[in-house]
Formats: sequence, structure tokens, C-alpha cells
Amino acid sequence: MPPRLDCIIFCDDIRLESGNKVTLVGIYGSTLFIPADAKFPAALRQFCVFLRWRGIKGGEKIYFDVSYNGDELIKPGNPLELKASRDDQEEYSQTSLFLSAMIFKGFGEYKFRIFLQHHPEPFGEAVLRVLPQPQAVPV
Repeated sequence: MPPRLDCIIFCDDIRLESGNKVTLVGIYGSTLFIPADAKFPAALRQFCVFLRWRGIKGGEKIYFDVSYNGDELIKPGNPLELKASRDDQEEYSQTSLFLSAMIFKGFGEYKFRIFLQHHPEPFGEAVLRVLPQPQAVPV
């Protein structure tokens, strides 16, 4: 079976726990709300990206990049080596990316692309929309 990316999840923190459990804290979904009066560039002290792969063999390497409204924000760095685990079905890998002081340049779309080493096309991608926090409407 060819490898596939099951999910990309954006969150505040990822905690690795005993028993091969993972706790994701502060999941954003596809939208991150920032106060409408925020001054840009704005930074989050910690921003995490959780990836889960299937059909991965140990030793595969990945790298990622991030663009903001089409402009490259984070360039591909050194590849990360995936460690494979095995469940009842097939090999899988979970990758946690901890981006300290993630800088957001403004409201808009941030595209995260994941690449397998030696493959020029993105293997997976996800878009995080950074929007102004909606104002509460009194009832």
C-alpha cells in the first residue's frame, strides 16, 4: 500500500503519553481567530502541527513549508525522519511539529505543505485561515 497522510491538525500543544497515547490541546480546525485589533506581525509562543501517516516504512523522511497568501513564509528545512509503529492493520507514523514563536504576518491563509523526501510534489497540505475574532452580539 502506498503511504498516505491521514490528517493534519493544528493545535496549541501536543502531549505524548504512556500507552502510545497522544493528547492534542487547543485544536484550531481550519480557522484561527485573532483579536481584530491585533498588531501584525503577531506571534504565538507555541504552535503545533500533528500529522498521522499510514503505510510508512521506518526511515522515510519528510519536510514541510508554509506560505502566507502565496508568499513563502517558512522554507523547507532539514528533512525529519519518520519512525514507524505498527498497529493491527499496518505501519503508521505520528509526527508532531512544534513551531516556537510562529509568526503570523496578517489575516489571511497560511498553507502548510508536506513533502516526502525525493518527491517534488506535495504529499499533503492544509490551509489555516487566520481571521479577526468575531464580536459578541448582545442579546
